[in-house]
Amino acid sequence: MNSIGYAFNPSEHGIFVEIYLPKKAEFQGTLYQALTEGFDVDKVRSHFQAKRERINAFLRGHYNCDGRIESMQQVFYGYSMYEVDGVYYDARNKKTFEERNQVIRVMFKPGLEAVGLRALPAERVQTVTKLFVRHAGKAENFPGDHPQIFLGASEDERAEIARLLACLEAWKYDVALFVLGYIVFEICERIQELGMQKGKEAEEEILVTSFWNLTVNRIVRVREGILAAEGTGIA
Repeated sequence: MNSIGYAFNPSEHGIFVEIYLPKKAEFQGTLYQALTEGFDVDKVRSHFQAKRERINAFLRGHYNCDGRIESMQQVFYGYSMYEVDGVYYDARNKKTFEERNQVIRVMFKPGLEAVGLRALPAERVQTVTKLFVRHAGKAENFPGDHPQIFLGASEDERAEIARLLACLEAWKYDVALFVLGYIVFEICERIQELGMQKGKEAEEEILVTSFWNLTVNRIVRVREGILAAEGTGIA
């Protein structure tokens, strides 16, 4: 029996995303609503169904939600926010300006529990996931660049690895659609509405950053021998 009541759950790999936008009171209602409703995958799917053509136009062919809406999975389990004061240079007008920015921080980790990869040892699942995440943000030809993921694998294990890679690819695409086609799209729509209603000048840009080398080490509370809080943690 673990008297401490917690257990170390190491080296879970994923994508770390931050969205930077000006800190303005007018954005807060839409932002809170979008983030809160983002926990309900059915509402997220409804968002894409209702605004599919506008979202595809916004994404400009880099991503496309056609054929993805019904199969879209839950990828969002938590977020955190903080504020930073920035100084920026406007090259067009040759001047600097100061602005307080709001940063939305999200960790995305693939939820593989439901996939049921019984033929694969946990260490191999972890290795494949780590290599996929770190490779996927930089180049194509995966797993060709990493033949070691099949090294020593049985026929059944190779089939499971192929299934794992298909799940990871779908997860990566759903993360991109959720961040860009859901959260960022809703922010941009709100900015556009405010411009039309109040005659305010639109923001020049919103920044989205992604880091593909995220490693999360969770210290997880144990409930009767079972690790609790299996979802993705908040930053």
